[in-house]
Amino acid sequence: VKILEPLKSFRHVFPWILYHHEHIDGTGYHGMKGWRIPYASRIIAVADTYSAITMKRSYKEPRTYEEALEIIPGEEKQKKSGFAEILKQIGRFLKNWGWTALLLASVLVIGYYTLFPSRGYFHSDCTDTLMWALASRESGQLFDPEFKYACLLPFGTSIIMWLLIPLTGGTMTTHVVGMLLFMLLYTAALVWMIRQMGCSWWWVSVTVLAELMLCSGSDKLREIFWGHTIYYSLDMLFLFVGMGLVFRFLDMQRRLNGGEESMRVVVGMAAVFGLTGIWFILTGMDQIISMAIFALPLMAAVAAERWLDGSSKVLSLRNIQAGCLFCMMALGMAIGYFLTARIAAADGIAAKYEEAFSTYSAMKTWPDHVREFPVACLMLLGADMKENEMLMSMHSVWGLLTVVTGVLLLVIPVIALCCYKKIEDEKLRILILTYWFMTAVLMMGYILGKLYTAKWRLSPLVAFSAVVSVLFLRWAFAQIEWRRVMTLVMLPVFAVCLYNGYSILIMPADNTADNDLYLLADRLREYDLDYGYATFWNANGLTIVADNEIRCRSVRIDDDGFCAPYYYQSRRSWFDDQEGQERYFLLLTRAEARQIISGEPELAGKRTEQHLVEDQYVIWVFEENIF
Repeated sequence: VKILEPLKSFRHVFPWILYHHEHIDGTGYHGMKGWRIPYASRIIAVADTYSAITMKRSYKEPRTYEEALEIIPGEEKQKKSGFAEILKQIGRFLKNWGWTALLLASVLVIGYYTLFPSRGYFHSDCTDTLMWALASRESGQLFDPEFKYACLLPFGTSIIMWLLIPLTGGTMTTHVVGMLLFMLLYTAALVWMIRQMGCSWWWVSVTVLAELMLCSGSDKLREIFWGHTIYYSLDMLFLFVGMGLVFRFLDMQRRLNGGEESMRVVVGMAAVFGLTGIWFILTGMDQIISMAIFALPLMAAVAAERWLDGSSKVLSLRNIQAGCLFCMMALGMAIGYFLTARIAAADGIAAKYEEAFSTYSAMKTWPDHVREFPVACLMLLGADMKENEMLMSMHSVWGLLTVVTGVLLLVIPVIALCCYKKIEDEKLRILILTYWFMTAVLMMGYILGKLYTAKWRLSPLVAFSAVVSVLFLRWAFAQIEWRRVMTLVMLPVFAVCLYNGYSILIMPADNTADNDLYLLADRLREYDLDYGYATFWNANGLTIVADNEIRCRSVRIDDDGFCAPYYYQSRRSWFDDQEGQERYFLLLTRAEARQIISGEPELAGKRTEQHLVEDQYVIWVFEENIF
């Protein structure tokens, strides 16, 4: 207290410190007893005792948390204060139920974002899953021959949307509810995989917290994972389920090879074997990118783990069983791939999105891509410090924490690979190898191919590194000599997780005011317009935001100012004359309007009405279809 006396801001804590050696019966330093002892002093007394028991001192070794809770109530004078018993009850509650609260809180935070704030970040790129489901509903086929798909994902969230459409239609409600269900399936798949690794529920909840929050660190990551589903988030779900099946197979294999030859084990192993094949058929239907991100890395990891295990002969029963599993996965993947390819070819359907994985970039650009790779990962996580920004600003501090977290997520898997020979857990070894095979595929696509054009294509790497890092830290935490180091390593990661969660919670539930799509929908309703055209970024997004009460189709305006149908993510019939439609609109930015007036004045001359929206957009009205 004497030391702190010059610091006026600490005056209110002086009594807490001064009386924390008092006892309820008055036998302390100052003879204070009973209710006169400040509550804060009583709490500090218990905390001081706990610290003394659990910390290493020159004269004693540290005791465990459980031992401390048993010893503290034995300190009679402390026990009389009642706070030791409260501490014990809190500890018991956290041990038994704290993981539930952590897991539930993580899911609720992302659920809140998905249902409410995500609407404000919605744009036309987020419509793909729902548009595919609507195309299937309208055509009555798996693939609509009239629809031009960005990519072919017959096994994905579009199935959920397809089921919801009869209930809520092609609306924003269908979209956000579908994405909520996807998020719950994603979390359930992750939980199931971790449990198959034998992790406690506390480690399950910690891993889920890290995964959900780190996948929500930037606007782009939130869009990729919770705003819509395409290869990147979908393949992570596929991977979690696939690895869970592999881990389950290993459990059955261990029981069978260990002498437990009951019919239940044999049937269980056969069932898991068959389910793995079915899963790879279904996921293989999503074509080459799903194979590259999910199937091939997992298959390679299963094979490599057996190859690197020098303790068993090449043709041992264990290796033969693993080889059969590998063949089943390969066969399932091939069947799924060719099934979709055949259906698509029969209807003349093609998707060009996969070219990002299948074509090279210029060789002279490869060194630049290598340098950009780590920065791209950091930016995905949400690090966005600007040049000349103050180093010690609050935004900069959190940015630096994000950078530290990003570096850890890149470095920890490297350390895990270096520790590979020390790790006896076969499942953890497969997890680490899968990560590195996936990394190799993505780095090849980023450095040698054209993934560099969109940094968010690295999102599976960011998502998987969070899972691998936490589960490796779990292993490292069990090594006594590493425990304190691992605790320090986890601190910045979970600080960023908490910050990301807080950032979502302070987002307003109704934050659509800054999204132009909602403004444009209101103006079109005001002018009684319900069918027309706009360029891609205002077309499909506007249709969904308006709950399909307004249908806006996508057009392209070329450099010469000519307006033409843009069939990407569209049906050809959408550009035909619509039955009963008397007025059509063309929604343009003012720059686009000037282009058309300059390049195609006859189209501009056909408009019968013109409306300005916020001095930024122009709505032209026509008495007939412009195509």
